[in-house]
Order: sequence, then structure tokens, then C-alpha cells
Amino acid sequence: MENHRNDIAILVENLTKRYSLYNKPLDRLKEVIYFNRRSFHREFTALDHINLLVRRGETWGIIGPNGAGKSTLLKVVAGIIEPTEGRCESYGKIAAIIELGAGFHPEFSGRENVIMNATLLGFRGTALKRILDKVERFSELGKYMDMPLKTYSTGMFMRLAFSVAINVEPEILLIDEALAVGDAVFAHRCISRLRQLQEQGVTILFVSHDVNSVMALCDHAIYLDKGRIIEEGEPKQVIQRYQLSIAERLSRVQAEGAQVVEFFEIGAPETSKEILERRFGTFEVRITDIKILNNKGNEQKKFVSGEEIICKLTLEFAVKIKNPVFGIMIKNRYGVEVFGTNTYLRREVTGEFSAGDIATVEFRTALNLCPGVYTLCFAVHTVGGHFYDYRVDAKVIEIVEPAPAIGIASLPVEIVWQKEHRTTHILDDDFIQKLYGNAPQRLVMDEYSAQFIIGDWYIPEQSPEGWFRWLGEEASVYLTVPENAQRFYCELRTFHPVATSEGLRVALKINGKIFDEFILNDNNWHRFESVLSPEMKKRINQFTLVASETFSPPGDDRRLSVQCRLCGVE
Repeated sequence: MENHRNDIAILVENLTKRYSLYNKPLDRLKEVIYFNRRSFHREFTALDHINLLVRRGETWGIIGPNGAGKSTLLKVVAGIIEPTEGRCESYGKIAAIIELGAGFHPEFSGRENVIMNATLLGFRGTALKRILDKVERFSELGKYMDMPLKTYSTGMFMRLAFSVAINVEPEILLIDEALAVGDAVFAHRCISRLRQLQEQGVTILFVSHDVNSVMALCDHAIYLDKGRIIEEGEPKQVIQRYQLSIAERLSRVQAEGAQVVEFFEIGAPETSKEILERRFGTFEVRITDIKILNNKGNEQKKFVSGEEIICKLTLEFAVKIKNPVFGIMIKNRYGVEVFGTNTYLRREVTGEFSAGDIATVEFRTALNLCPGVYTLCFAVHTVGGHFYDYRVDAKVIEIVEPAPAIGIASLPVEIVWQKEHRTTHILDDDFIQKLYGNAPQRLVMDEYSAQFIIGDWYIPEQSPEGWFRWLGEEASVYLTVPENAQRFYCELRTFHPVATSEGLRVALKINGKIFDEFILNDNNWHRFESVLSPEMKKRINQFTLVASETFSPPGDDRRLSVQCRLCGVE
């Protein structure tokens, strides 16, 4: 068993979960009266002999249609429900986001619910306060943290639930469609946080209908349907099997009682050996040839960013078809869909084709993509999604010349700037109050401080004394100053060579005006304080530290001055 704890995070063996379904509540009582000699129920098998081995630090995606058993599997792993047969063992502290409302009390405030959940997980004292601070900063709920959960919107609730799950220092994280709720900005932050947890070695089980998220986040994937594992392996392979199944179901729905045409699937290795082409459809229309050309009509595999590409398809029709849809999809090397379109989306009528017809279709576009390897997929299908021929990853192209951009897309951009000289510093106070409306009174320079700082700060680092950030020449923090606050304080230290000789000077500006000056003359942490004036109270203020000199330590090309670990008012 110790070997499991060293290497395995989740072990599922022959797991089966059945539910007894009754037509009416009285039937349950009848079974009790008859001492189970007569049955008044029918059984529903939610999970059917599931076997799964998830190693520490892996991220697994679970996909499948509604009712496939995905959420039930997570509940068993989380220990919420017991299996009917088999076993499920986990080795590590589990945090789960499975059902909206699970583990939270609607009458308690957000803060009280965080405290309750963290306490149940064993956090006490300063550790509990640390978790509470992290959740409050990540969720950005502000004043709503002290309001009852029953007043929360669905998006606000999910913000809180996700913030708790990722900040209680889990070893195993279970997520059931949590990223589908909430605004796009928060979803982006959640994805970034999940990547951080992956780097820290947290094991993640991730249920989602968004195959792009599974492709981007997961090392492995399983496709569940009717309680059974249909496919298990690399996300790309599993997702393709899932999409084939969706295409087949769409075909059956479209048939509406007519004879359903059987789908076929074939695979053929690409000549480049970079990919394995997958192909499926009914093949009443076949894509018999694909050529990748440049704008001069010559075949080409490598392109410069922005260069025009022509994808020329040859199709053969075996039956009479009216208005078939011709489509293209471009994916990056992780399988994420970068761009796709088809004749239906573009409101183009393709006309009627008869049995024996041969047609050519050309897709022309500028490859406004950043350098990298991309795969091309082509399809011919009906408006309703019945695939005649779908060639997945049929061709590979490469963008080879560096583009003036990062990411995936290299969009045409014009940058215009101008310089305006002002004789006095103007601080847009209304803008500051709106932008930093939830600024704290005390700011620790950890990974969550980024939303309240601007200027020449570097990434947070950690030492035995706690989190800190290096300051360059000038940088600011935003803090809320209550009416009873008397002073601003900050904790600084420096390793600048000038500190031990003449001292390193750090000026303090408040709302753009010089207010005080501090001097560091050794390598120890120092607390500096400045008395606040009345006009600074009951508002958000900009506190700026300006170093007199910077330096670059050996082997470090950054321009540094001082380390800051804490700023606040009291």
C-alpha cells in the first residue's frame, strides 16, 4: 500500500454504482413490508466496472454525453457516495467542485463558509487566516464576502467555490464543469491558476464538455458513455472518438425514421510522420485528394506568417446531394482549434450534385499565425451535422518565419503613439476609485498582489521570511485608507552595494507628490512609517516608492533596487 501512496493518487478497480429507482414512494415501503421477497424497483447502473489508475501530478479529462456517469465517478472519488461494487482509493487531500451548493450553507456569509470549509480540512490559526486571505483576493468578491450565500448569483457562487477549492492546498483537485459558469475574465484566471497547480504537482480530474479545455489542460482523457469507459488514452485520440460518436448520433437524429447510414472510420499515417490522420463518415461523398498550395499554385508545406495559402480539395459524389457543406479547421500542435469555417456559416449555397460528379473546392486565406506547427482538417457534411467525409489532421503545415507577435494568431495591428508634456501631475481620482475599489488596507507581496500594483515590480518570490517582490526604479501600490488610519508603513530591504557605504534612498510619493524619504544602510528588513494627512482618509490612495539607484546582481540582467514584502495603513 505504501507504494501506492508514493506513486498513485487515485486507484479505481472494478467500480460499479447502481441505483434503485421506484415509480412512487409507496413502492419503497412495500419492499420493506415484504422483507425484500418481492421487488418493486428497477435498477439503474450509473457506473459499470470502471478501472482507473491516476498517478500523482497527472491531469485527466473526463468527457461524454449527459448521463454518462461523469459526475457520479467524481462523487465516488471524492467520497461523497459509496460504490455498489469494487473499490476506489485516493492518496492525498481532496478538494472538489462537483455540485453547486455542495459543502456551503446559504444562510452563512461567504467568509463564514470559507472558514467552515477550511476548518473541516484541518486549517487553524494563522494557516486559516492565510487561506481566507487567498480566497478573498482570488475571488474578488469584495463586500459580498460578508453577505449571505443565498444573495449570490450563480457566477458569484462559483467564484467562491472555485477560489476555496484551489486555495486550500489540495493534493487532488476534482472539477465538474466549474469553468462553464462565470465571466470570461475569471475563467481565464482559473485556467492560469490550474496551470500553476499542475506545476506544483497537484493531481486533477476535470469533467467538461469543452473538448478544447480538455485538450489544452489534460495529460490523459477518458470517454464515458452509459457508465462504461469507451476510450482511454491521449486527449487527442479520445476526443476524436467522442466526436465520431457525436457525428453518428446527429446522423440518427437527422434520419427521423429513415434508414440510418452506418458511419465508418479509417486511419492512415501522414507522409510527414508527424501525425496520424483520422477519417470518418458515411462516404457518400469522398474527399479523394487534398493539395496545399501557395498563391502561385505550387505545393508547399512551410509558410511565412501572413502568407496566402490555398487548400484545394477534390471530391467524388456517389449519390445525389443538395447543398452539401464544405468546411475547414486549423488546429495548433496541442489540438486546440485555432480557426474554422464552412460554406453554411458563410451563407454560401453550394448547389446540387449528382452521383458520379467530381468537384473541386478551394479555401483561400492569409496565414496570420505565429510560428509553429499546425494541422488542417477538412469535411463535407449536411447542415444538420451528418458527415459524409471528415478528414481529421489530414495535412501538416508549419509557420517558419518569426512573427512580430506571441500566442497563436498574428493579427495585423497598427500602433500609434504620441507624447504630451504636462507641467503638473494629474491623477484621475474617479478612475482610481473605480478601478481599485476593492483595494485592501494591507498588501502582502505574494502572487495575488498583482491586481493592486503597477510600475516597476518584478514577479513575486518566496524566502524563509515570506513573500516579497523586487522593485526597480519606481513602482506603486493602491491601498484603501479608512477614517481611523494614522500612518502608512512598508517593510523593505536591499542588497544594493551602495547601502553599506552611503545608504540607498527610497522616496515615498502619495498620489503623485513627494511625501517622505527612507534610507536603507544594511541588508536587514526595515519597517518604515509615514504619518498620513487628513485628505488621504476615506479613499483609495496611490503609494509610490522611488529608488535613488538600481543595480544588476551577478548573473541577473534585471535592474533592481529594494525588496518589499509588505505595504499597509493602520
